[in-house]
Amino acid sequence: MFPPPYVIASVALDEDPRVFLTTNIVGDGADEVVVGTPVHVQFEEDGGIWYPLFTPTGERNNLATNFFPDRGLVQLGTGGLDQLYKADKNNFGPRAGLAWDPTGDGKTSVRAGYALTYDNTPIGVVHPGLFSTPTLGVFRVSFSQQPAVLPDSPSAKCLDPNNSTAGGDYVCLQSGVPVFGSSPTGVPPFNIFQVPDDFHSGYYHYFHATFQRELFCNNSVTVSYVGSRGKDLVWRTETNAAPLGSPTTGNTDSFRPYFKTFPQYRSIIEFTNDSKSWYDSVQLSYRQNQWHGINSQYNYTLSNCQDYNSGNRDTTGSQLQSPYDPANSKGPCNFDVRHNFNIGGSYAVPGGEKLGGGSLQIGTVLTALSGRPLNPGVGDDVYLAAFHEKVLPELDLFKPEVLLISAGFDAHADDPLAMMEVTGLGFREMARRATGLAPRVAAVLEGGYNLETLPGLVHATLDGFSKT
Repeated sequence: MFPPPYVIASVALDEDPRVFLTTNIVGDGADEVVVGTPVHVQFEEDGGIWYPLFTPTGERNNLATNFFPDRGLVQLGTGGLDQLYKADKNNFGPRAGLAWDPTGDGKTSVRAGYALTYDNTPIGVVHPGLFSTPTLGVFRVSFSQQPAVLPDSPSAKCLDPNNSTAGGDYVCLQSGVPVFGSSPTGVPPFNIFQVPDDFHSGYYHYFHATFQRELFCNNSVTVSYVGSRGKDLVWRTETNAAPLGSPTTGNTDSFRPYFKTFPQYRSIIEFTNDSKSWYDSVQLSYRQNQWHGINSQYNYTLSNCQDYNSGNRDTTGSQLQSPYDPANSKGPCNFDVRHNFNIGGSYAVPGGEKLGGGSLQIGTVLTALSGRPLNPGVGDDVYLAAFHEKVLPELDLFKPEVLLISAGFDAHADDPLAMMEVTGLGFREMARRATGLAPRVAAVLEGGYNLETLPGLVHATLDGFSKT
């Protein structure tokens, strides 16, 4: 046996490279109007139209497929399938801006703006599914073992990848033996992807309103509202999921909608435009210039970001439930930072120009952000308070029948990643509280990157689950 032995090993196999094809064309027109009133109060208007044309992603040798309920997987260039979805031709993006000097003295400005922009779906979003399917000779080989002994036990056995049914404790790296066998092949049922004919680019409404005032010479304050609304963003849904309430034992695949017609397929994931996002912020800024060589700026942003899934460009966080309701996944964005404060400044060193190359300046920036959703350095008390104030009310409303816990230990005080201070007692207490949240509770071991502390934390958590 050659280290390391594995309990699970998986690989995707494909012989043909992919050459992707797509075309993006953008047209732009702009106009600007300046209007002066009889009392010398000046308006400035700025606007334009942005028109992008996005063609569907293709592949030079038609190495792509789409799923149709009446035909199954159809390869591009066959069966009348000339393109994966229609070209997106109706993306007119107007933009407009307004600036107003209400006092006429050049010291006050009120500005507002709006823009409609489009976000073309990157190739990397659709590539893993539409361009890598069993019909194209792409398949995944996986081994998952249930070891009866520890890896260093003399009785531990390696899996024979050419005869996996013979059993074995671990997937091993063995001299002269390919990890996945001499002739690996995929075994159905397979997971496949589909895309609707009207799949298109998502879009964002951006808008802002700003008030700016010069308080005194070289000192000004700015107050802004900045917001956006994302519509028709990329999302994924499972169209072959078994209905809620289906049995969880036996041949569970037989309850999937397409099982009788296509038993060789398991999950059928469809790309959709069902995702949305909401962003609102108030931004405050104070700027000071040219005071004894010092320039500084102070900024504070209070914001709130909500969305259905934060990976709109990579489809992470997709919802695969049945029945399908994207609104159930509405929550804080991955990049939601409620409080953002920063200071920036520079100082022009007197006589620095004598050193050559212009003036010599020294600058610094300080940024302070609130946590997402917890600040670094917090421990048991904050985690337990969040558990009581945030987790419990949501679960009480949802009333789950089964609760599956992702049991990660990154937040431990000695873990190198998360910069948190949770102890084994904290994990034990959270596990204890979780036991009463649903009739059935299960946990899956996730993160935790200090191998010296991980066993003790797992033991503490299991001890918490045993307490009622």
